[in-house]
Amino acid sequence: MNSAQAKEWKSAGTVVPGKKIGQRQLGEGQYTTPGIGQWPGPMDRQFCAISANANAWNQAEKAWIPAADTSGNKLWENPINMDMYIKKLGFKDPEKVARMSVIKGMEDTLQMVIPDAFTKKGGGNLDLKFECHPNVEDFNGNTPEVDYYSWKGVKGEPIHPNTDC
Repeated sequence: MNSAQAKEWKSAGTVVPGKKIGQRQLGEGQYTTPGIGQWPGPMDRQFCAISANANAWNQAEKAWIPAADTSGNKLWENPINMDMYIKKLGFKDPEKVARMSVIKGMEDTLQMVIPDAFTKKGGGNLDLKFECHPNVEDFNGNTPEVDYYSWKGVKGEPIHPNTDC
């Protein structure tokens, strides 16, 4: 993420919604990857690790989002279709669903968007915490890669990099 956004988080003491910049493949929120430094970013950037209260995260609604649904309707970068798809999965409020997929154009890398509703500002109760540094090496190997496939309560067909796109 850019350094200005990292400063906003530090000032707030928690993850806060960022500015809406460009197309959002999976909708609005904070885009993350399973490992530090996997998401392409600006030259003026910080590398951040985010954590949540484990019990609250297990209760949070989460979904895999394919590029298109089984009828061929485009989901990525199409908020109306994506919201309908999420509702078909059984969720009432798509804005309160974490979404996972591969990164469009980088299909070997997974991503997740943490919806703004999960932040304190959005009324979330996940107790989101973060740590940011200017270099990946500053984490000293203390940030294991997250296993999206091990999470409880995820709906939708799991997407695997380079095979399900």
